[in-house]
Amino acid sequence: MADVCSKHDKTMERLFDDINQIKIMNS
Repeated sequence: MADVCSKHDKTMERLFDDINQIKIMNS
C-alpha cells in the first residue's frame, strides 16, 4: 500500500509541476 501511495504522490507532484510550467509559459 505504501508503494502505491508514494507512487500516487509522485504522480501528483509531477502533475503540479506540469501545471506550474504551463502557468509560467502563459504568464
